[in-house]
Amino acid sequence: MIRLIKNYMLKKEFEKLADIAAEKARQFPQLKEEQVALVRTARWTGHSLTSKFESFIPNYKRYDKNNIELFRNQIENQEVYTVFESLYHAKTYIDSNKANYSHVEFLVYDKTQKFIYSSDY
Repeated sequence: MIRLIKNYMLKKEFEKLADIAAEKARQFPQLKEEQVALVRTARWTGHSLTSKFESFIPNYKRYDKNNIELFRNQIENQEVYTVFESLYHAKTYIDSNKANYSHVEFLVYDKTQKFIYSSDY
């Protein structure tokens, strides 16, 4: 019974962290005139990836303390958006990473949150 309660509590903690992560992912950065924001997504699922190309909201099979701590650290230390000074700089970054991360689509947005570029088009 105690094990079930602990697992339930860990699951609730994970769900709370997932809500925090989703909110953080929705917070578009403040950009200056020529700056752009780059987002990495998993090509087959569309899930947001971090700057380290990891899923921003991981799908853990087990709700244990180690996974909760890993997730908490990931939320605190990883970003969904990467800001570049210009579209040119973002494209340079994309070109240097595209071959190594063929499972990733790179999307670029301007300061008004308008989609302006995709590595797939």
